[in-house]
Amino acid sequence: MPNRREALKALGTLPFVSVCGGYSLAAKAAAPFPSKPITLVSMYAAGTDFDSTLRVLAKAMSASLKQQVLIDNRPGAGGVGAVKQVASAQPDGYTLLAAGAAITISQSLFKPQPYDLLKQFKGVSTVIGSDLIFVVGRNSKVKTFADLVNEAKRRGSGFMVGIGLLGTSQHLAAELFKLRTHLDFTIVPYRSPPALFTAMQGGELDLIVEFASVSLSQIRSGNLRPLLVCGIKRSRLLPDIPTTNEAGVPDLDIGAWGGILAPATTPDPILQQLSLEVRKALALPEVRDPLINRGLTALGSTPEQTMDFWRKRLRASTA
Repeated sequence: MPNRREALKALGTLPFVSVCGGYSLAAKAAAPFPSKPITLVSMYAAGTDFDSTLRVLAKAMSASLKQQVLIDNRPGAGGVGAVKQVASAQPDGYTLLAAGAAITISQSLFKPQPYDLLKQFKGVSTVIGSDLIFVVGRNSKVKTFADLVNEAKRRGSGFMVGIGLLGTSQHLAAELFKLRTHLDFTIVPYRSPPALFTAMQGGELDLIVEFASVSLSQIRSGNLRPLLVCGIKRSRLLPDIPTTNEAGVPDLDIGAWGGILAPATTPDPILQQLSLEVRKALALPEVRDPLINRGLTALGSTPEQTMDFWRKRLRASTA
């Protein structure tokens, strides 16, 4: 008969089986992803363009993954709360960050930041984009870029340019436009697009820098007239409108965009799976078509492409 030492040695060569329910620890560790709900922690408030997009996206992903994808809105403080929450979460793919252009702007404007975006996160996928456009009122005498420059030079600080809140993409675009054209206009921030458009209709503003997704209804109704698209590519929605690059104002490739990130040590297979699910959802007509109707563009990218996208946007914000 084998002695006790031989028995223990033989036992050590066998796979370990838990006495609780008969499941091996290895089997538990290899549970398929996802096995519980996924939370997208959003730096934007409910009801915004990105939030509305995330909810449609989450519904499509939930159906595909057979697990709920939930939205946790954490707006305010330049997105710092949302970023810190996800950066300190378990890197298991169940807590993700939904963020956009504002986060790259705040990282370049306000230092030091309590996080390092490129070191503490990896990309999952880009989600949406929206062109930033320069618009004038329907009765404005400004018809071309040359008209804009001449009128702004003539009136100096009396030429009023309306934007969204300070520290936004609109603000950055207006400041860079002012710097590169050597104009001396006055930039006026407003708390909401309706307030911005009301000011234009009331004759308080000469130019507005705003997103196509926000301005489109006003353009379609004839209240606003698009003058320039901010960037190097013409807008798919406004193909006849020239870009700032065409007008001779380079390095203004600024717009609205949003994407999804994960904690930096999240395993690559999980990142790849999540990225594929986002891209599959964005390709669905019920997800893509409403975005187009609202002046948005469905993006979608691999994890590697996503990080490259964020790096370029961070560089652009600090240029």
